[in-house]
Amino acid sequence: MDKNWLIRTKSNHILGPVSKEKVIELYQNGSLKSGDEICSGNGYWFFIREEDMVARFLLGNEVQPFNPLSEAKDVLTAPQTSDTTEELIESENSSPDITLVGSINLDALAEESSTEEPPPETDPSNSPSGAEDPLPREEQKKKLNLS
Repeated sequence: MDKNWLIRTKSNHILGPVSKEKVIELYQNGSLKSGDEICSGNGYWFFIREEDMVARFLLGNEVQPFNPLSEAKDVLTAPQTSDTTEELIESENSSPDITLVGSINLDALAEESSTEEPPPETDPSNSPSGAEDPLPREEQKKKLNLS
């Protein structure tokens, strides 16, 4: 008797592993409710209310297929071979240029901002209110006709 079935209750408690016979018993005596889910081994979860799934996999003899997501190739923790490393390097080198966003070239924009002169500093003590005047010194002189 294989104990490879899991039960997930509506409140997200996972019970098991239990045998298929035990799940059938719980289903038939009404202990499993429509909001509860079950799965076999590494299969996918399905609700008790999904009568076609219950009939096929629980009450029938059809073996539930494996969940393709959990059976996917492990690329994060698998040991890397030189082939895998070369593939990663090639894919990194062939990636699109992310410095072009829409029609704006971020590299050119960064170069422009680094070559621009910083705004001239103003001395807040020269202004009557002590607040910083937004006009540069040259503009202030022209305004006061002091040039």
